[in-house]
Amino acid sequence: MIAAEPRRVIFNPGAENPGLMERLEANGIKGVTACTLVMLSLGNF
Repeated sequence: MIAAEPRRVIFNPGAENPGLMERLEANGIKGVTACTLVMLSLGNF
C-alpha cells in the first residue's frame, strides 16, 4: 500500500489499524478514520 503512494487512506469505523496508520503517516500518507458513505454524502470524499 505504501509503495502505491496514495495521498490518504480511509479506515472505516471498525477497520481501524493504528499500526498501519503510524506507518502511513511516517511515509507522508494521511490516515483518516471516517465512514466513506458519510464522507460521500457530505461531499468530503
